[in-house]
Amino acid sequence: ITYYSTYCVIMIAALTLCTFFLSTYEGYDMGDRIWTILAALGAFGVMAFPCYIDGVLHIGLFNLPINASNILHFISAFLVFGSFAIMTITQFTKGGHKKRNILYYVCGSIMLAALAMLGLSMAIPALNFPGATMVYELIMLEAFAVGWLVKSGVFFKK
Repeated sequence: ITYYSTYCVIMIAALTLCTFFLSTYEGYDMGDRIWTILAALGAFGVMAFPCYIDGVLHIGLFNLPINASNILHFISAFLVFGSFAIMTITQFTKGGHKKRNILYYVCGSIMLAALAMLGLSMAIPALNFPGATMVYELIMLEAFAVGWLVKSGVFFKK
């Protein structure tokens, strides 16, 4: 689902809910609070500043020129996914469960690798392929979801 699809309302609603949830989540310590606020700002930015599409001059919540919106979209996406990755590596690993910590490091590393590949695919056309952004974003979301669900106790209860 993208901003330009028929179902954009679903994407906007999901990102708005994520923004609300992440911005109100207090967590266990100041680190949790900082990373979730940064992720919330990123989620809001992804929703408010759509990425580039041909033929559109102004777009988004603030009706910005499409090129400006595109830049802010990518900064916001980097912020949300980078925050998720760092949160998984630095915050989820607090608690001393060695096997779970390995999983959190793997999930966070997968997110960082996918984020790097996404950046490289945008910078180097030879590495880009149709749907690359969606593939890398899906990888990052799935890795974060696994870490979050394990940390919350939904999977592998403590």
